[in-house]
Parts: sequence; structure tokens; C-alpha cells
Amino acid sequence: METCKQVGEVLQHPSSSHPDASHAFTDPDLSHLRERIKKIMIPNLIRVFELKFAAQQAGMPPSRLLGNRPDATKIDEILNKLSCLKNDLELLRVWGDSCLKQVERAVDEVSDIKVKISTNTPHEEISENTCDAEKSGDEHLKKPGS
Repeated sequence: METCKQVGEVLQHPSSSHPDASHAFTDPDLSHLRERIKKIMIPNLIRVFELKFAAQQAGMPPSRLLGNRPDATKIDEILNKLSCLKNDLELLRVWGDSCLKQVERAVDEVSDIKVKISTNTPHEEISENTCDAEKSGDEHLKKPGS
């Protein structure tokens, strides 16, 4: 149960060892989403540790003092609940990864455009535009005397 408290504390009060967790979002919608995720995930993490503890208790050898016996049915129920939560979180990760890939592609494309623009001097751009106009037949963009 101590580990559960530690995880909850990290999520509620990010420390310097988790710099990404304390990052302030520039998009208010993402900030709101993070708060909603925290409100949902902290109880889920607590539930995971409780289920794990219950499985450990259910799997303990028989004890005449406690009158308990290993309960395979209870362990199957716990395993099913944990598997469902795992599948749900994997689906969320796919959504997040997909969005991140699209943003990364956009950043790469915009960076390439920036490099292309910064390597072209204004004189080169004008010359290229004039050559393009001459090829396309735009009379008003042609050089005088052409």
C-alpha cells in the first residue's frame, strides 16, 4: 500500500525528478485534459494496487488460524479486471501516439520549410519566380526586354 501512496504523490505533486509531469501546457484544453486524467488515473492506480494485494491474499497458502484457502476464482476475476484496464490504457496510448506522430510530422515539415526559406536569399527567390513566370507565359511577370 506504501507504493500506492508514492505513485499518488508523484502524480499529485510532480517533483524535479519528473520534469515532464510538471510541464505547464500552453493549450488550456490540454491542461484541462491532464487534470481530468489525474482525477481518473490516481483512483485507477490505487485500485490496481488493491487488486494486486487482494490477489496476493487470495493466493496465500491455507492457514488454520485465518481459515483461508487459495481462491482461484477470485484471482481470475482480479486478472480479468487488470487485463481490461491494461487494454483500455493501451488504446489510449495508441491515440496519444498517433496524435504525437502527426505533430512530429508537422514539425518536421514546417522545419524543412523554414530551412528552405532561410537558405534562399531574396535575390534567388525573385530570380526563381521570374524564371517560373517566363516558363508559364505570364507576360506581366517577365523581365523587361524578354
